[in-house]
Amino acid sequence: MSSTVFLCAAKAVITDLIVPDGSSAMHACICRGQIPAQFKLLPFDSPYASKFSFRPREGTLDVGEVKTIRVQLQSDLLGSFSDTFTWSLNGSLEALKLQFKGSIVGPKYKV
Repeated sequence: MSSTVFLCAAKAVITDLIVPDGSSAMHACICRGQIPAQFKLLPFDSPYASKFSFRPREGTLDVGEVKTIRVQLQSDLLGSFSDTFTWSLNGSLEALKLQFKGSIVGPKYKV
């Protein structure tokens, strides 16, 4: 028996997020396997990835359960980014991946 977990959306695009504004989103995942799935966000290391936060970072999905992962981006860096975050799934050979792409721009002022 195995755990099978799906994300309702595996990719998100963030366009022209203005510093210091933040962005937040909800991503649903569902356990479609035959046993509960324990998940845990794996460490990540990139300048933009460190600006993301996830709640929850780990937990258990019961069979048929839908859980919402809240993602927040609060960045002081400008530029384009593309980061993929990975969750390990106990009982599954495949990891759960969620990619974010976008750009962060500075504020614009009119004189």
